[in-house]
Amino acid sequence: MELQNVFTNLRNKKIKFKDISKKIGVVYVTLWGYLNKKPAIPLYIINNLDKIYSTNLIEKVNYLESGHQRDRAKIPKKITKTIAKIIGAHIADGHLRERKCKWKGKKKDVIHYEIVLREEYLTNASKFCEWINKTFKINLQPKKQKGHYEVYLSHKVIFLFFRDLFKLPVGRKTEIARAPEFIKTKRKLIHSFLTGLLMFDGGVEYKKSIIGLVSRSKDLILDSINFLNKINIQPDYIKLDPDKYNRFRLEIQKTEKLKKAMSLFENNTEKWYRLKEHFNGFGEAIIPNTPENLEKFILDLDKIYPRKRKSALTFSDVILVLNELNIADTKQISNFLDRKKTSIQGFLNKLEKWKIIISKKEGLKTMWMLNFKLPTIRRNEI
Repeated sequence: MELQNVFTNLRNKKIKFKDISKKIGVVYVTLWGYLNKKPAIPLYIINNLDKIYSTNLIEKVNYLESGHQRDRAKIPKKITKTIAKIIGAHIADGHLRERKCKWKGKKKDVIHYEIVLREEYLTNASKFCEWINKTFKINLQPKKQKGHYEVYLSHKVIFLFFRDLFKLPVGRKTEIARAPEFIKTKRKLIHSFLTGLLMFDGGVEYKKSIIGLVSRSKDLILDSINFLNKINIQPDYIKLDPDKYNRFRLEIQKTEKLKKAMSLFENNTEKWYRLKEHFNGFGEAIIPNTPENLEKFILDLDKIYPRKRKSALTFSDVILVLNELNIADTKQISNFLDRKKTSIQGFLNKLEKWKIIISKKEGLKTMWMLNFKLPTIRRNEI
C-alpha cells in the first residue's frame, strides 16, 4: 500500500512510470510486478526511490527478509545515533565479506554474507554487540580469539542493510574508507559516528593520554577533522603528508579538549578508562606498599597498560627500577633503563599524578621514590 501511495504521488507530480523505472535502474515490467503482484520489494529499489525522489519509503518498512523467513530482521524506522556508532566502528575495524562455500545437497556454491569485527579490548567488542543487538533485536556476543576479540555475524538481511542502504564497501577498504554522505548532512549523528570510529580506530597513548587517529585513508582523516571542528574539538596536530607507511594522522593534545573528548568514548570502555585515569587517577593511596601488595599492583597495572611491543617501556618498568634503587633522579632512572630522559620524565609525571610515586627536591635535582601506600585499580576487567 505504501509503495502504491508513493507512485500515486509521483504520478500526481506528472512523473511518468517509465521515467521512474529508468532512473532507478529497473525494467518497466519488473517494477510494475513489484507494485502490483509481489509482497516485497528489493532494498536497492527503496534506496533509489528515496535518494532520487525523496520518498522516505525506508521509514515505512518494518522488516527486511531474504529467502526463508528465519533470515529476517526488524529494522529501525530512522537512522539512529546507535546506527551511526555501528557505522563508525565498522569503518574503523569492521569488514563486510561475501564468501562462497560448499553446502551439503547444493550443486552450486552458497554465498555467506558476513559482518566481521576484530577488536583488542573486550569492553569495546561487547559495546559493539550491544549496539547491534539494540538495533536489530538479536543476541550477538564477542568471542575470544588469539590476541583479540571477534564479533562475527552471518546474516544476509543485516549485511544488505549496511551494504545497500549505507553503501558500506565490501572487502578491503583501508585506503578508501570514509564517512558515509548521510552522516555529513545530519549534524546530530556526527558525534555518534566519531564515537564508533575513535573507540575502535583511535588511540589514547599512555603518558599524556593524547588522542590520535591514524589511517591510510586521507579522506577519512579529512572527514574526521571536519566532524571534530563541528563539535568544537579542533585537532591540535594534523599530518596530511603520508608517512613511510602511507598513513595520515590527527591528534587531540590539549587538556581542555581531552576532557571534552571523553564524551566520544562510551563509559567503562578501554579508552574512556585511560582518559578518566589520566585526569582522576586511581583514587586515594590507602594500601600499604608491601612486597606482596606491590607485586599484585604491578600485575593489575600490566593488564590495563600492557607492553605493546618487546622494546616498549611500561609503567611497571619504572616502578621496578625505583623499587630496586629506592630513590633516584631522572638521569639515574634513564641510565638504568637505557632510555632518554624526556621519555622517562613522561612516565614519572604520570606515576606521580597517580600517587604511585612521590618526589622531593635535593638541591637542584628532583628525586623520585615509591609512595608508602598504593592506590586500588578499579576496573570491570581486573
